[in-house]
Amino acid sequence: MRGDFEEVIAAVLAVHPLWYLLFGSWVLLHQYLMGIILTLITRSIKPHYKFFDGFINAISTSFFNGVSPGATGGQFSLLYINTKQGISASESSSILWFDFMMYQGSLSITVFLLLFFGRHYFWGHHANLLPFILAGFVVSVGIFLGLWAVVRFKWVYNLISKIILTVGVKIRLIKNPDKAIANLDYQICVFEKETQKYKDSKKLGVGVFVLNIIRNLMHFSFPFVVIYVVVPKATFAMLLPAMTLMACIDLIDVFFVVPGAAGMTEYLFFILYEGLFYSMGFNIGLVSSVLLIWRFFSYYFIMMVGAVTFALFKAFHIRQG
Repeated sequence: MRGDFEEVIAAVLAVHPLWYLLFGSWVLLHQYLMGIILTLITRSIKPHYKFFDGFINAISTSFFNGVSPGATGGQFSLLYINTKQGISASESSSILWFDFMMYQGSLSITVFLLLFFGRHYFWGHHANLLPFILAGFVVSVGIFLGLWAVVRFKWVYNLISKIILTVGVKIRLIKNPDKAIANLDYQICVFEKETQKYKDSKKLGVGVFVLNIIRNLMHFSFPFVVIYVVVPKATFAMLLPAMTLMACIDLIDVFFVVPGAAGMTEYLFFILYEGLFYSMGFNIGLVSSVLLIWRFFSYYFIMMVGAVTFALFKAFHIRQG
């Protein structure tokens, strides 16, 4: 906020409380949509899986992604919660694989379309960021292709699993290699069996893919929602550039492994959206106000709700015995 503290806080306080309710509802709806996706995927294994359980899983996963380096904690959270919800580790692995692969695929396409349709503003103002954007896009596409290859080519999954097993034996995390190999072979067979369900269900794949596109669009458009409320005379002409810049921030954040990409996210947001405000003739001082509101609801608010949700979930299962 530098020397504009009073102006920034005044703009934040000037927002009607009902708009803050909208912001909170927006990000919670985004989380619930993630829960719907997890529910639809899980129901192919557990038909009576509830949407409420999917929401708990989604927002808890978001919390652990947000507090762990490189957003790696969500996978362990999903495995733990699924176990408590009566889903085996091998089934959870297939759910995690399908969910993440579909998300990465939809994300790659959404980002590509935003960069294509928003290219006029991007090229005119931030062409210097192109190498970083392309690198992030290559990583996103690479993850999708890697997840696809794991199931498409059996030897890839076997190779990765055995490398992990070998490393575990060498650093003495695995004390009984023969038992571990037998268990690994069993887990591979189960994983192949479970993932086959997803490969055979084109309807599920299309449904999950479409929902992920909507999920991505909600995420990328949230900064514009805040701008539209906070900035006087803001118009829908800012929607596409604002979404494109948010996509650029996410692509660059891939290389910043601090939890929540803290620091880099704020810096990029301020620099990129300051340029957008300047090009539109808006008050640049309002960028910090938009940043504070957007970052609070898109990250810290979810962290708080996710932490409380997971704590209550864990306490409930401890009490259940």
